[in-house]
Amino acid sequence: MRVDSTSCLRHAEQTIEEHSNGLPKDKLLGGLRVATQFRAADGQKVELPLGASRFGGLPDLPASVEWPRWDGYSQPDLVLESGRRVAQGCRPSALSFLAQLNLSETPNPTRLLPETGWLCFFFDTAQQPWGFDPRHRGSARVIYFDTDPALLQRIDAPADAEVIPSTEILSELAATLPRRAHPLGLKLGEPESDAYYDLAEERLAGKKPHHRLLGWPMQIQGDMDRECQLVTHGIHCGSSEGYRSAEARRLEDGVKDWLMLLQLDTDEEGPGWMWGDAGCLYFWIRKQDLAERRFESSWAILQCY
Repeated sequence: MRVDSTSCLRHAEQTIEEHSNGLPKDKLLGGLRVATQFRAADGQKVELPLGASRFGGLPDLPASVEWPRWDGYSQPDLVLESGRRVAQGCRPSALSFLAQLNLSETPNPTRLLPETGWLCFFFDTAQQPWGFDPRHRGSARVIYFDTDPALLQRIDAPADAEVIPSTEILSELAATLPRRAHPLGLKLGEPESDAYYDLAEERLAGKKPHHRLLGWPMQIQGDMDRECQLVTHGIHCGSSEGYRSAEARRLEDGVKDWLMLLQLDTDEEGPGWMWGDAGCLYFWIRKQDLAERRFESSWAILQCY
């Protein structure tokens, strides 16, 4: 069943009218993006029927779709531990199944998504690559298929895959604003920034955890659209050097093509996952790839506090 986004936009507009506190209302209203917000259902974990939306558990896939694996890379990452850069190895492994969305039953915030079919999200939860290195390609996968539900089968997890407890998903549409104001073209001082935070995160976003399909990301660190554009073209984004390169300047025009597909917040009471230090995992996709249903071209970024 499709749900009209008009009512949630009307609610957001009323909230902005009442709580803008001197912020430019035209910028706020123009920046609203409708998202599908998810939360894990309370109560005991249950076995869900074939094809039902869920966090965790086991995916329901056509026989032609295999459980994705990541072969890793031969050279280790250099990561900060106690202020020192140390090598962190990466081993081949099966990806963990995070979520299955039945699009025919999921409220659709825009016409960008298919009306039918399933989206399945996988990620290496053991090693949790950050996504700033081109070598992280393959550590996350988005699989889309549209088939007769009678052809689905529940796939057993490989022995080396972490299995997350199955949790029913509840969903609703909601209007969102970015966590920071600069994507709306606003440069705010301290009092205005506090007012914006109250509006965007407290009054519109509501209670954590924030799982959402499309809409604005609730970013924790830097802008991810630029990072996605650079890293998918082979530029390492683990330091400022890659962002300052001539190649990065050449690729700048493509930054606008990226949008967030799915945001999964740390949720220890629901599916039980934590991303880094209470962070978020974000799946991004180019608008062109979304239009052509090339979900396998998505890129995942992990940010935390």
